[in-house]
Amino acid sequence: MIIFRGHLLIPLLFPLKICSFGFHSREFKPTDTVTRSSFNGVTKISALLSSSNMPITVERVSTKKRSLDVKVYRGLQMSPKEYISKRIKAENGNSIFYMTEEEAIDLLMKGYDKNGDLINHVSPNDRPVYFAAVYELYVPQDDKSTDEIRELERMFSRQNGVMGIVSAQVKNRGNGNFKAIPPKNIHDLLDPSNLPSHVYLANMSVDDAMRRRGVGTQLLESVTQFCRALDDVHIIVLSVYKNNIGAIRLYESHGFKFFEQNEDFGSMFLDASN
Repeated sequence: MIIFRGHLLIPLLFPLKICSFGFHSREFKPTDTVTRSSFNGVTKISALLSSSNMPITVERVSTKKRSLDVKVYRGLQMSPKEYISKRIKAENGNSIFYMTEEEAIDLLMKGYDKNGDLINHVSPNDRPVYFAAVYELYVPQDDKSTDEIRELERMFSRQNGVMGIVSAQVKNRGNGNFKAIPPKNIHDLLDPSNLPSHVYLANMSVDDAMRRRGVGTQLLESVTQFCRALDDVHIIVLSVYKNNIGAIRLYESHGFKFFEQNEDFGSMFLDASN
């Protein structure tokens, strides 16, 4: 039993089922900071990024096009250019065939509205909100590292600069601010509805080439600001594998604390009202 400000914190046990951002349901896994490596020469690319001093911004995903960029980044969908190329090949190179990027986006994002949200959202929780870390690709014309430059373009241009993401979803709205009636038996703990109102942070991911640049911190801050803007929810909850020391250090540096853990994974929370 854990007590926070006089209230009982209900442990979150695993596994349980979730569905986020309209993708297929999957077994719940801890909210680790995932790193992606799109090619083997990460060291060379990192040096190139340092010399290029590329600006990085975090934006809330609010368009169908950016929502597709996130799916491309996650490896869940092809880019519009790739889709058009595939259709052209299917037409046996017919030069008459023509499709705009906007048409390709609409076909790739069937079932999504103009804001990039799943139209038939049936979850009892609020719609998940995504934040994307994006940079504006700038390659010095006089740089002689042509192979690395081409690889850099290949890594990020297909998802229009998205190189890190995180999602935030309000869950159990109306259950109180992180307080609940103690469960009667262990089976009650397996029901996620027992956890009080909170913002669940998930899908934290940063590309390998962009590690140790403060990208993860910017993504966490975006979720924190999102939570602070809510009137009735002030707690952020996430989960993490205990062997992911880097992720745990990142979360703890941002103020997260464990409220439930075992030898494999744990749940952490942050009071965003502070």
